[in-house]
Formats: sequence, C-alpha cells, structure tokens
Amino acid sequence: MAQVQDSGGVKGFFAGLRLTGMVVGALFLAVVLYYLYIVFSKAGIEGELALIQSETAQMQEELQTLETAQVGHLTVAKKALVRLDEKFIKWSEVLTLLLDATPDDIAYRSYSGNENGSLTMAAVASSFARVADLIGILEKKSFVKNVFVPSVVKGTSPTNAAVYSFSLNVEYEQ
Repeated sequence: MAQVQDSGGVKGFFAGLRLTGMVVGALFLAVVLYYLYIVFSKAGIEGELALIQSETAQMQEELQTLETAQVGHLTVAKKALVRLDEKFIKWSEVLTLLLDATPDDIAYRSYSGNENGSLTMAAVASSFARVADLIGILEKKSFVKNVFVPSVVKGTSPTNAAVYSFSLNVEYEQ
C-alpha cells in the first residue's frame, strides 16, 4: 500500500484544534471565574445591605423611644420657659420705649434696673424746665409709673453752658 503523505493536514488540523480548544477553555474558565466573582460580590453587598437595614431599623426604634421619653421633658421645659419669659423684663424693650419718649435734648448717662421693674437713670438736660417736661411726659406713658426725680444739680459744660444733671427713678409697668 502506498502511504499517503500527509502534508500536515491531519496533524495540523488537530494541532489547530488543540490551540483553539485551549483558547476556548481559557475563555470559558475566565467567564466562569468572573461569574463566580459577581455572585460572591452580590452576596457580600446584599449581606452588608441587610446589616445596614437592620441597624437602621434598630436606630429608628431607639429614636422613637427617646423621642417619646423626651416629649414629656420638652413640654415641661417649654412651659417653664414661657413662665420665665412672662416673668422677666425685657430691658431692651423698656429702654427703647423710654428713649422714644425722651426729648432729644435730654441724654441718659447710665441705667440701672432690677427684676422688680425699678429703673434708676442718670441723665443730663439743658434746663430745669426740660427735666420737668420729661417728668410730665413719662407720667403720661402707660409703661412706667411712680416717676420721681430725687435730685437735680446745676453745672456747666466744657463750653460753659448750663447743664442740669439729675437722677430719674421709675417703675416699669408690665
């Protein structure tokens, strides 16, 4: 029998299959490994998500418990603040009312007040008549009572003009 010379056809064919099979096998293995990576990553993420959701639910329950407990305390504190606000004098409002009622040529040097509403002021006027005018103006105002000037002292300014220094006592009417 005559041998048919294979010009590398059959061997070459199988050699090509071997290389192609190795490439296909490697691709298959890569796809399987990538799929497993995705599956395990997803499982890890879902586990972390479940843990976060569980912690969130637990914190919401704790928050609800604290809010329920704090509502009583906050209500009591708010009522106490309202009572304090009603009791205490807002001196900025008192001084604003006083300054609005005072003529422009009378200046206050100092103010001293207490929680009972008594207010003592040191002031300066251009004349004795302006001191008397201020007393009349303040006696007509509803926010003060018992307007009293215990002393008036005549002096001179640096320009040798007459200046009347006086103390003014009033009681703030709430």
